[in-house]
Amino acid sequence: MYGGVKQFMYAIIAAITFSLLLVMGNTMAMTVRERTKEVGTLKALGFQRGTIAMLFVSEALLVALVGGLIGAGGTGLLYRSIDFSLIIPIVQAFVPTMTTLVGALLISIVVGLSSVVYSAYRISGMTIAEALRSTE
Repeated sequence: MYGGVKQFMYAIIAAITFSLLLVMGNTMAMTVRERTKEVGTLKALGFQRGTIAMLFVSEALLVALVGGLIGAGGTGLLYRSIDFSLIIPIVQAFVPTMTTLVGALLISIVVGLSSVVYSAYRISGMTIAEALRSTE
């Protein structure tokens, strides 16, 4: 009887997850684009293209890792401490496995890195004049 509701809920959850992944990717890419003047300053100080790109990639990795750890850890604690099947009768008792939490953490890291790699590569290839003249 609740099969249609369950399918509908999965569709909503998938849409929310997809939109959150897009927001996360856009945020990571924007952090690189907004700091083009800093890239110009770093290049003027003598930093190489690879070093500048790795600064952005490592920052994105750190942010994605911390966010993923907070999300996966918070989810694990929440679902282990509260039995939602007692509060909402339709919901089955659910405790995420370690495989699920690690998978979520890995997805967070992959999305964080993939969203910043192109922007970091493009920005790090700018000349000093282009980067300092940028209005982004």
